[in-house]
Amino acid sequence: MSRRKHVGRALLGRRTAAWIVLPLCLTSTAWGQSSSAPSADRPTIGTIDSSDDKPWACPKRKPDLAPAAAKLALDKIQLADAWTSLSRDAYEQAGLDWATKGRHELAVALFSEAIALDPADALAYYYRGNSWFSLAAYDKAIDDYSAEIRLAGGRALSYYQRGLAYEKRGELGKALRDFRRRLDEAPTDAEADSAVARVLAAIMAKWPTAGLEETHAIPVVSEDGAFVVPVLVNGEVTLKFVVDSGAADVSIPADVARTLMRTGSLKLADITGKQSYRLADGSTMASKTINIRSLKVGDIVVENVEGTVTPSEGSLLLGQTFLSRFSSWSIDNANRLLLLKQASSRT
Repeated sequence: MSRRKHVGRALLGRRTAAWIVLPLCLTSTAWGQSSSAPSADRPTIGTIDSSDDKPWACPKRKPDLAPAAAKLALDKIQLADAWTSLSRDAYEQAGLDWATKGRHELAVALFSEAIALDPADALAYYYRGNSWFSLAAYDKAIDDYSAEIRLAGGRALSYYQRGLAYEKRGELGKALRDFRRRLDEAPTDAEADSAVARVLAAIMAKWPTAGLEETHAIPVVSEDGAFVVPVLVNGEVTLKFVVDSGAADVSIPADVARTLMRTGSLKLADITGKQSYRLADGSTMASKTINIRSLKVGDIVVENVEGTVTPSEGSLLLGQTFLSRFSSWSIDNANRLLLLKQASSRT
């Protein structure tokens, strides 16, 4: 028997006195309450006290909280219809209404009723997580956001909100990953972009400084076991380069170089000559050498970087001719960051 039918039959089977008490309880909740949170000895909105000694106990409320006209609004037939019609959607909508009014403790109770009726309702977890967040219950908010992500999969709404909750808890690495996941789905999301910058600054502020060196943190993405970073080439086109300390030069595959030539991003004057390279099998290969006028990674611009044009099946490599321009560099695996240290320009 469904929960709705069970409640309906229970209501219809009560003695007449129950119909006197219940309208007072429901109408007093429907027309507002002045207390900031429900007390521990009474149920919140959306629940009924069904204890044996007080089967229809009504929460203690001040008489002026429920106008006389409101108390008379429901007769017993209307009450039965109203109560038994509370579906998952009704609880969810009521929760949204209370959340809009800032009564998040009541919204949590209503969203919980919706979840009890349908544990697979991803949106109810998302909405309840928002109310938990507003109540500063960040652990519970993270649990609900994680449940929404698990249930909704690729349609999840919670990455940005969960990132905010992690940030409130001081778990900056987790916050950064969630904000970046949101940016992966919505690259133009200004709030997520601002959140990434804010968290990166907070992470960098915790690193120890040495001398006059400045550390720049650039987000990287793991692809096929390699770390990839977006690089703006010659101020015109952004390409994804693999961070490769084993590569002597910055390398651009021939097909990409031809495209850059056609678009004017790479000019004939940028070709500086040829150079022979010894491959792993012992053979040698001649490659064109080029001068890359500028490479911008994050907020850092490096000018006049030596590069080579490799066969078309090769990868874009951010090699030593770029990395060696810094006093040191490293990869922060936990936060997926490329860390570049350079001498400060400040005096």
